[in-house]
Amino acid sequence: MTMNQCYTFTHKRFTRIINSIGDFLTSLTLMCVNVTGKLLDHCLSKCPVLERSHVEHSLSLVRLKIYSLSLQLKYLHILNYSQIKSIEIFAPNLEYFGFVGSRIELSVNYAPHLLDVLVGGIYFSPMSYLFCPLSSYLSQLQCLKLDICHCNYFVIFQSELEYPELK
Repeated sequence: MTMNQCYTFTHKRFTRIINSIGDFLTSLTLMCVNVTGKLLDHCLSKCPVLERSHVEHSLSLVRLKIYSLSLQLKYLHILNYSQIKSIEIFAPNLEYFGFVGSRIELSVNYAPHLLDVLVGGIYFSPMSYLFCPLSSYLSQLQCLKLDICHCNYFVIFQSELEYPELK
């Protein structure tokens, strides 16, 4: 996927759209739309009832910082194999977090309601780096999914760790 294959919003246009519908927006899905972390942060701050956000293949997304005590966001899914370098989360209502992509710096500072996690990437990229930031939430998880892709084949991964709370 190249930058030309994705739609790119200007900052001014995206903020104008979000400012006009943000009070009513409960779900936001951006697929092949180039948005920066700054634009997504603006969106989250202007959408008080936003509960779901799904971002897929945004080549402009490099750093994402989600930080708000009043944030209603319950579902966050990021699918991005290209430019993203870091995700920082402080989301008191977050119940689901999914990330599939290349190795990133992940920081989950506050997510007391986190129940469902999906992490994934390419088979030859070790996934262990994602478990340290999530380690303080493992005991409360009901579902942990690993989506490990090996070229065009999915590899079934069975953990030797035991978490009886997981379904």
